[in-house]
Amino acid sequence: MEDWIIRLVEWAGYWGVAALMLLETVFPPVPSEVIMTVAGVSAARGTMTLEGTILAGTAGAMLGNWFWYWLAIKFGEARMHVFIDKYSRWLTLDWDEVERGERLFAKYGSSIVLIARMIPTLRSLISIPAGCSRCRCGAFWSSRPLGPWAGARPWPGRAISWDRSSAKSSSGWGRFRLP
Repeated sequence: MEDWIIRLVEWAGYWGVAALMLLETVFPPVPSEVIMTVAGVSAARGTMTLEGTILAGTAGAMLGNWFWYWLAIKFGEARMHVFIDKYSRWLTLDWDEVERGERLFAKYGSSIVLIARMIPTLRSLISIPAGCSRCRCGAFWSSRPLGPWAGARPWPGRAISWDRSSAKSSSGWGRFRLP
């Protein structure tokens, strides 16, 4: 999967970062940590800027969050439950996880949306309880880009540069070197 992410970011640049982050939000197995680190490496090489990667990643993630939020508002809790039960294998989440998010949302309100951005599983699915509970759109949107991961994840890739010549090494990982 990492090779596919690298190729897409190299080929599509900011659009690739945004599309991958949207996919990461809709289908959590796409690792955002890898996406944004690869984008950071591209920024270190000068093919993209660090600010642009952060904006593209944030925009893609917000679109994915909006997708789940809108779907939950549109279809409601009962239909979302049926949908998630039916496609849980492909979505890599089940209704128990959504109920855990609902309990957190009921306890902490819309502030959990910001906190959930730092927790891998919750960062994608917290939009469903927010939509099902009809969280005010302004409260939902205002907390989305503030998650510190949006700006922090490209920095490791920016701080180091990946030597692509060793990418096919026996371990599958390239050697890292300072830019």
